[in-house]
This record gives sequence, structure tokens and C-alpha cells, in this order.
Amino acid sequence: MLVDRNGNPLAEISFSLSHSLEYAAIAFSKSVQPLGVDIEQPSAKIRRVASKFLSERELADFADDTKLLAAWTAKEAAYKLARIPGLPLIEGISLRLITTASPLLWDITINQNVTHPLDSIALPSAPTTATFATA
Repeated sequence: MLVDRNGNPLAEISFSLSHSLEYAAIAFSKSVQPLGVDIEQPSAKIRRVASKFLSERELADFADDTKLLAAWTAKEAAYKLARIPGLPLIEGISLRLITTASPLLWDITINQNVTHPLDSIALPSAPTTATFATA
């Protein structure tokens, strides 16, 4: 059984939850490894705040509205996966497009060098990279 630093038992599952207007998404895992999911409705707000979560290179790569929405949800899901409060979205999570046609395929790198706050799960000290696809 896993316990936190205070000896309290931890459930041996992971989950991530997201919602946007009338839609919701939830992901479960029978593992304690972190995971992240995000769902978002298309909105003009995403374009207005894009420079707050995308680097200049990412802004160029994800220029159209569909790709911009995909980038936003990817960064949000990666932020949840990282479980590092305050992780900067530009410096802490980077996206790199592999394909530009649908379905989009990209690499996501989480730049971290920390231990999980619960002390029982150590995250890798090297950047974590995952490849994701979206239609």
C-alpha cells in the first residue's frame, strides 16, 4: 500500500478530470503514475491568451484555430500530468509538431527536475517526452 509523507493511505489509482461548458472528460488508470486530460470548447479567448502559454516557435507552428485549440489542450493535459504547481506553460512544457496534416502528431516535453509532492512517487529528473495525436 502506498502512503503519503504523513502515513495516510493513498488510493492506487490515478485520474484526471476536465470540463468545458456542457462537456466533460475523465481519464482513469489502475496505476499511481500521473496522467492528464483536458477538453476545451473552441473560443476566441484562446487566441487572445495564446502568447501566455505558447513560445514564439509554438505560436508559428500552431497558427490556425484548430491547431491552437489542440496546443492549449495538450499544454493543459501536460500540466496536469506534471503535477508541479506553478510550472510555467512556456518554459516548462514544450510542443513540437511532427505532422501538420490531420491527424496532428506532436511531441510534448515536460521540463522538470523535481520530486512529486507526495514523496512516494518520484518523477524523472530528465525531461519527460510523450508523443500525442489528435484528429
